[in-house]
Amino acid sequence: MQAGLLVVLALLVGTTMAAPRIGVATMQPGEIFWERFGHNALVVVDPASGEATSYNYGFFDPTEPDFASRFIRGEPRYRLAALPFEQDMAIYRDEGRGVDIQWLDLDPDVARELADSLAVNALPENAHYGYDYFLDNCSTRVRDAIDGALGGALRRQMEGRSQGSTYRTEAVRLASPEPAMWLGFDIGLGPSADRPLSRWAEAFVPMRLAAALRETRLPDGRPLVASEQQILPHRLAPEPQTVPARWPRWALAGLLVAAGLAWLGARAPR
Repeated sequence: MQAGLLVVLALLVGTTMAAPRIGVATMQPGEIFWERFGHNALVVVDPASGEATSYNYGFFDPTEPDFASRFIRGEPRYRLAALPFEQDMAIYRDEGRGVDIQWLDLDPDVARELADSLAVNALPENAHYGYDYFLDNCSTRVRDAIDGALGGALRRQMEGRSQGSTYRTEAVRLASPEPAMWLGFDIGLGPSADRPLSRWAEAFVPMRLAAALRETRLPDGRPLVASEQQILPHRLAPEPQTVPARWPRWALAGLLVAAGLAWLGARAPR
């Protein structure tokens, strides 16, 4: 009888002490313009139930009274949503967008701290944030949550390294399948968008963050990413890998403008 109680107690202690499993889900770009940069989310698997929760920073409510005015001012408001992982994946499955998970090799205390902080962040009173396309988006929020749990170790490894990319090259590269979109970025971005980005700043792109996590080491030298798992296959065109040549497109745009002006001049009364 006493031995049986000890076994039960050991099982209860093991369940209590078990840490959640943490992963980063990276969604490949879609075909609609707001899907071109890809997406990501943090995944937390409960050790007791085995249920997976997706913490997704990409939600917004277009029915909010001030949504349109905020959007026009460049101050959209997004929020963190916690939802069943399968429910979150349904839209990407329907769209044919690939999804992969990088399972993180976190110490138990770190994993519990990160899971707890996400749960608190997802509460209605904490969930909203001011979205910025480059500086504060779904991917930078995932990056910052991991970095906070690691005590700044992620930023220290990413900050001093660069691949030479800029906000302009990344924006134009990912928007290149949509001519109007890449042209808008190229025209609208100022000189500050041409400064080389650190790997840390470059992580506003979810796929860039996934690549950086793959190279990150924990203080004891082991890789941060323990394993990678494909959840959904990618059935669309792959992510553009290079920035398209600019002069042919700018030349075409100039010819179209010139043709339009000539047409208007021909129709105007003398």
